[in-house]
Amino acid sequence: MACKWKKALEAAMVSAVVLLAVQAPAHAEDADDQDSMSAADEALQDMTADLEDFDQSDEVRPGRRKMPRLQTNSTVRIGLSKSISKDVTLEAFTRAGSGMLGAPYSPSSSNGAGGVALSWKIGKFTSSTSVEKTVGYKGEFSTYAVNGTIISQGLARSFKITPAWGITPAISGAYAMSSAPKQELVQVGFAMPVEFVSGSWTFQPLIPRVTYQSFTTISRRDVTLFAGAGVKWNVTSAVSLSTSLGFQQKYSTVARAESTRWVLAPQLAFKLKF
Repeated sequence: MACKWKKALEAAMVSAVVLLAVQAPAHAEDADDQDSMSAADEALQDMTADLEDFDQSDEVRPGRRKMPRLQTNSTVRIGLSKSISKDVTLEAFTRAGSGMLGAPYSPSSSNGAGGVALSWKIGKFTSSTSVEKTVGYKGEFSTYAVNGTIISQGLARSFKITPAWGITPAISGAYAMSSAPKQELVQVGFAMPVEFVSGSWTFQPLIPRVTYQSFTTISRRDVTLFAGAGVKWNVTSAVSLSTSLGFQQKYSTVARAESTRWVLAPQLAFKLKF
């Protein structure tokens, strides 16, 4: 009975992703082209980052009474962006991340990635396609663990509710290949961050996100719900600092893979345009 309920929940969430992605908030106007593409790209990047699971050690195991309650994912990202035309942008990027888990609070795993992303306007929407190569390590880049390739496609649309307030519904799909066959999966995600822009600061008082993952080589399906808030400071036109804090709940058809976490995600980003 529980299995049927979970399958129905998963189907409903996937349907909601498709329906919500095409709905426009009432009384909202489309954002300017550049602002729209920027907000859309960031929303889609956040969902792709969900595929970088920094650690699996919070899985429930027999005899284990407590799970880590706080996870910190720190990331440095460098991008080189070229505007091919007004509506098309090509970016080469690399990033490195380190994950830490609480109880006790210590480095758990880390990863790096490099790839290319192509973004273009389709009417009022921003479409983005990316391919990236990833590598994962145990601890702080100490012991090699796994490598993989992620191919993703996303679609987003930004709306201005007022000159300062905006909202960006975004939907994405991704296929993650891995040197560890049990980690290969297909992911569908939906997010709808709310933003308030004030000068060089962008505040996100609400970041709701849901992702559905279906593993291709094993019988496992996950649904992850996330709700949080964040802030971003554009130090210069090429450098930004951001962080978010949110509550994450993962449901899975494999009981020991379920988890509940608070996730803190600081990021330092460099983006050079030429």
